[in-house]
Amino acid sequence: MPNVLLIHWDPNGLDERAERLERAGFDVGVCTKDGSAAFRAVGASAPHAVVIDLSRQPSHGKRLALALRDKRTTRHIPVVFVDGDVGAVASIREALPEAPVATWRGIGGAVKKAITEAQRRAEAAIPAARASARGAAPPPRPSERSVPAAARPSSRDVAPAPRPSTPGTTAPRRAR
Repeated sequence: MPNVLLIHWDPNGLDERAERLERAGFDVGVCTKDGSAAFRAVGASAPHAVVIDLSRQPSHGKRLALALRDKRTTRHIPVVFVDGDVGAVASIREALPEAPVATWRGIGGAVKKAITEAQRRAEAAIPAARASARGAAPPPRPSERSVPAAARPSSRDVAPAPRPSTPGTTAPRRAR
């Protein structure tokens, strides 16, 4: 059973919201603390998804989601927003267009879909990592894609670095 961390900064109605997620088939952890405590709770519980209730302190929810996206160890965890007024939801969609915003009525389906999509992205990344480990050539850098091979400088086009003229300098010498 997937585990979900519910971030909600108002203890009133928290049990009802957690029960709704449990009825949808999730093990539910709850965090009512703000800021870095919520961020640490995500890292400590390693949930399959984070549900952030926007009905209270939506700016805190937005900042938490952005912090989760910025950290390498948590960016794979899907974030699902729930409720919130129109202005808060619009701001969230602008900053995090990939994060779904649901109502409490449809939260179960939204979380299941977010988890499935995250697993699909993770599985798609595995073949690329395996190819890299086998020594397959990495894809060309963006700058190399746009410049034809004939126009790229080669090592023959670059003049050798001058030898140091002062004895005792630490500049490396070229091999002969």
